[in-house]
Amino acid sequence: MVILYVLCCVLATGLIINMAVTSKLSGAVSALRKDLDHSYAEQLATPHLLGSTVAHFMTHSTQGAPIDSTALSEEFVVGFFMIGCPPCKTSLPLFVDVCKRIRTDGTQIVSVIRYESGELDDEARAEELRKLTSRLEECSHVVTEDGDQEVISAFGATAFPAFYRVQNRQDGLYIATEAPTAMHLSALERV
Repeated sequence: MVILYVLCCVLATGLIINMAVTSKLSGAVSALRKDLDHSYAEQLATPHLLGSTVAHFMTHSTQGAPIDSTALSEEFVVGFFMIGCPPCKTSLPLFVDVCKRIRTDGTQIVSVIRYESGELDDEARAEELRKLTSRLEECSHVVTEDGDQEVISAFGATAFPAFYRVQNRQDGLYIATEAPTAMHLSALERV
C-alpha cells in the first residue's frame, strides 16, 4: 500500500512538472511566433532600400555580354531569383510579363539567378537553372551567380525573389522602387 501511495505521488509530481514545463514552452513559442510574424510584416511593409544607394557592379550575362551598371539605361530593373525557391517560380511569369511591358520604353532589365555550386551536381537543380535562365532571357540580361557575387553583393540581397527599379545617376545608383513580393511587381512599371 505504501509503495502504491509513493508511486502515485511520484506520478502526480511528474505530471505537474510536465504541465508546468509545457505551459512555459508554449508561452515562449507563442511569443517567438508573435515576434517573427511582426518583424516579417514590418519587413514587407517597410521598403528598407527605397532611396538608398547601390554599389556599382560589373559582370557578364549568360550570353557573354558585359554588364556594367554605369552603362545601363537611366533607369533599369533588377530581379533576383534563386534555384530551389518556390516563391521565385511563382513570381517568374509575372516578372517576365511586367518586364516585357517595361522594356518597350528602353528600360533595361537584369535578372540575377543565385545558386550554390554544389546544387548543380543534382541534375534536377541544374535543369531548373537552365529553364529559369531560358525563361528570363526572353525579357532581360541574365546573370547567374554562384553564391553572393557581384550583383547580389552590390544590392545586399538576402531574400529571394526581390525586385528593384534603379535610377542610374551621375552620382550613383539609387533604389527608386522596391517590389518585395510578386504581388507588388506592377510598382516597377511606374516611378
